[in-house]
Amino acid sequence: MSNFLGTLFGIAYLIVGTVTFFAIAQGVDLAFGTGIFSFIIAAVLAYLPMIGAGFGVYGAVNVWDWGVFQAVLVFFWYVPVYLLFMVFGVFAANSSD
Repeated sequence: MSNFLGTLFGIAYLIVGTVTFFAIAQGVDLAFGTGIFSFIIAAVLAYLPMIGAGFGVYGAVNVWDWGVFQAVLVFFWYVPVYLLFMVFGVFAANSSD
């Protein structure tokens, strides 16, 4: 079961990463008019978690006409997930004492 969940998580991460890349590229092109160079800039920014997600939200809202809440949910999904992992880690550490 854990192998299935790991595969499912990997596929979801790849899809969100691809959407993020194109949202960043189109957002950078809209903001700076860089044309094809926006894909090079997007390749760099996509690997910077908070900055890349911020540019992804900008591109999705201003180019794709997404709502801000929807864009934040898609591009900053990892923040609540990591917070949950931290909380569960604290509870697991306290229960083993």
